[in-house]
This record gives sequence, structure tokens and C-alpha cells, in this order.
Amino acid sequence: MTRRTNALGLAVLALAMLTGCAGVTPYGVANHDAKAAFHEAAALEVLGTSIFEGIAETENFTSVGYAHAQTSQGETLHTRLETTVWGTTYKSQQAAVIEHGTIDVVHMGGSMNTYFLFGDAYLPVTKTPWVSIPQGDIGRTQEELCRFESVQFLCGISNAWTLTQEAHGKDIPVQIEVNADGSRHVTSAVTFASLHDAELFTMTDELRQRLGDEVMEAFIPLHVWLDPNGVVTKVEVNGQVGSDSESLQAQFGFELTGEPDDADKPTDPATLDQSFVTQIPSGQVGAFWTAINEIRDGK
Repeated sequence: MTRRTNALGLAVLALAMLTGCAGVTPYGVANHDAKAAFHEAAALEVLGTSIFEGIAETENFTSVGYAHAQTSQGETLHTRLETTVWGTTYKSQQAAVIEHGTIDVVHMGGSMNTYFLFGDAYLPVTKTPWVSIPQGDIGRTQEELCRFESVQFLCGISNAWTLTQEAHGKDIPVQIEVNADGSRHVTSAVTFASLHDAELFTMTDELRQRLGDEVMEAFIPLHVWLDPNGVVTKVEVNGQVGSDSESLQAQFGFELTGEPDDADKPTDPATLDQSFVTQIPSGQVGAFWTAINEIRDGK
């Protein structure tokens, strides 16, 4: 990762020196296949598995994931999650998507259970404010990282880009900029259909049909920022697409917002009065979340 960053940085510095020479056309700015291949390869490296490597090596971090969308007919989507991680201890907070519908998560490192604090809207399912689910520490492989609530947005956007590439191939725009300090900015695009298929949100069949292929398959700009150490600091999909009859504005993102304070570590829910905690056996976890999602989706 470091060698790659340094090589890219040297390429940019060499380009800057060449532009000062009279009569020289810099190789790096010519519009040719080698330039396109460089940008494509660099984007593939960043948007593939390497986008997770920096976070995997970051012991403590705070991050947010968010999704906002609105159609011209008034349908809206608004959700925001913040996750704070201290090694294997973490807490997450989800803003309410329905009235009294907040969901907080607490896991203490070394515990075999994860605790969820639900808003009153979910009491018909949870029975008590707190729920304990069998779920141990989260590791730092890509698959494990995607279990952190906010990082799920990073994982979803990465999957959406892969799906867009599979569907549209070289039609996807890709560009990479490397700054003097080694930080990078990648620009590309995804489709709204790919964001849906990556399970970043749900929608009714009626809405998908109404939006039509023109809106669902239109490119929405994607931006990725990485610091000089190769750690992703922000990923965002943001743009508006539309047809003659329908338009859609969408914003999906993930941002690394800093390093947490040890004083903010959560209190271990295992010390609570257990009459306020519902225990969900491992065999019933799937059915439990189905019931929660039905309330959240207004079913």
C-alpha cells in the first residue's frame, strides 16, 4: 500500500515538472489508452478490497453512515448511523426512521452477546427496552468490518460500485487525483439500481416500476477520499437523476470522523437489571429482525 502511494505521488510530481518545459507534451495528460488504463487500475485498487485495509488497521475510530433520497413525487428516505469503536468494544446509534424508533447498540469486548436498546415503537416485538442477542466480538476482515453499523454503508457503496461495473463495464467514468502529501481522491459513479441491489435501502415494486430503467440505471457521481496512509476518510454518492416524468435525488455516504475518547466508552449492559433485558436465542434471531423491520417499514 505504501509503495503504491509513493509511486503515484512521484508520477504526479514528475508531471508537474514536465509541464514547465517548453515544447513538451506531458505523457501523463495525453488522452490515450495508457492514461485510461492507469485511472481504471488505480480506481479498481481503491474501490475493491483495499478500501477496507486502512480501517482494518485502525484500532479506535468514530464513523457515520447515512442515506438520504427523495423522489419528485415525495417519497423520502432518511437514515443516519454513528458507530464508535475501541478495539473490540463499540457502540452505535441510529437516528429514528419512525417516531420513537431509535436503535442503539452496545458490545463490550470479550462478551459473547451484543445489546440493543430499542425505542418504544418496537416494544410490541422487544417486550423490554433492551434486547440481548448472541453476537461476539467483531474482527477486522472485510466481512467482519461490515458488521459495524456505520461501516455497512461503506460496504454497500463498494458493492454497488462492483455491481455497476459488472453491468456497465468501461462506460463507468473513473478518475484518480494524488496530492503531494499522498492523499487521494477517486471519482467514479454508481447507479441507483446498484445501491438498491447492494441492500442499502428497500423500495416497493410500484416505485421501482414508476422510476423506470432510465432513472434506475443513470449514473450518480461517487467520490472517495483517502488520507496519506491509505485510510478512507469519506465515501459519498451524491447527485440527481431524472426522466421526463420522474426525478430522484440521492445521497449515500460513509465518513471517518475521528478517534474516540476513552471516557465515552459505554457502560456494560450486562450490569443492568435483567428484567429490562429480553434474551433472544440464536435460533430466533432471524425472525426477531424480520419483525423489527416490519415495524420500521410500516407493515
